[in-house]
Amino acid sequence: MSLADKVSEGKILLFKCSQCNHPAMLILKKKELGTNPDDSVKYEITMQCPRCRNKDEFTLNDGKVDVASKSEKTDKVPNLDRVL
Repeated sequence: MSLADKVSEGKILLFKCSQCNHPAMLILKKKELGTNPDDSVKYEITMQCPRCRNKDEFTLNDGKVDVASKSEKTDKVPNLDRVL
């Protein structure tokens, strides 16, 4: 199973909120951005803190399959093995 299959709308990602340090973010949206050279689909992942409603984003399959970019607000790469 690829990480793209695990990451979907409505799931929780154990990733600290950049604003209030809540330990988890809710995945709101998974938007297709195009196809990588290895034929994997690149996604923009939008997540939101359930406590303060702060939003953050990162790219999944960033250049190749199962690679995540740093989040827009924290400059940290989400550990996608921590999706619940």
